[in-house]
This record gives sequence, structure tokens and C-alpha cells, in this order.
Amino acid sequence: MYVDSLWPDVTQGDVFIDLLYKFVYTDESGESIIESRPISAVLITSSCQYDKPDSAWVYIAEIRPLNELSIANQGHVKSRRLNRAFFLEQSPSGLSASYIDFRRIYRFSKAYIALKASNGKRILSLTDEAQLALQHQLSLFFGLPRDTKGITDN
Repeated sequence: MYVDSLWPDVTQGDVFIDLLYKFVYTDESGESIIESRPISAVLITSSCQYDKPDSAWVYIAEIRPLNELSIANQGHVKSRRLNRAFFLEQSPSGLSASYIDFRRIYRFSKAYIALKASNGKRILSLTDEAQLALQHQLSLFFGLPRDTKGITDN
């Protein structure tokens, strides 16, 4: 699922840790509250789009611990039957068994992601086959047909 060492350049499917996500909500009195929290996430913007100099923004999807789901849903995620999620195996670098939650997609500046990558917060890169599987699962989530050539079930 993961390459032995990171791809030389930031690539779709790269896993990042400690991204600071800021969100705004309104409390009971109607006052706007700004909070932030660190998240782990995967880059879902395509690599060719990321490489374009005029692309200022990229999309990432939050990574959640697999054990927060019911046992049944954990099985559905692992077998790719839950379209809103993509399974990430435990990694040698310390990522526990997790899933990418496509319901939690956020926009970040490409400059921020590049800075985090240069500061060692890019910890994993997916293999070519895992990238294809991620693209397939994303297309299912968004309801788009996708060619499954080259994708195998593990």
C-alpha cells in the first residue's frame, strides 16, 4: 500500500500529519467562534493539478481511526464496500489502521501543504496501485464512472 520511501515530489495520496484545520461555527448566542485542531489527512488533488504553478489551492481528506467505526463498518471499509471511505493499512511509520473519510474534504493552500511537506509532516506515499484504488473510491463517492483496469482487491 505504501512505497518504501516518499515519492520525490508531493503526490496524490500522500499522507500528512499535524495539518492545522480552522473552522468557524456559531454558538447559541449567534456569535461566530473560530477554532482549530490538528488533523491527519491525505492529498486528494491530482498530482498533475498540484504541479500546475497557477494552482493555489488543493483538497485534502481527513484520516480517521478505523476503530471509531462499528466492527461491521470496519469490514465494509476494508473491502471497499463503503463508498465514503478508503482503508489505510497500519504503516511502519506509526500510522494505525485508519480510513480516509470523504465526507471531510477540506481546501488548503498549496503553499501550506508544501511547507508542511518540507517540515517533515508528509509521512507516507501510496503505491501506484493504491493511488488507482483511491481514485476509484473517490469516483464512487462522487457518483462518477471509473475504469477499474489495474485495480485489484487485496
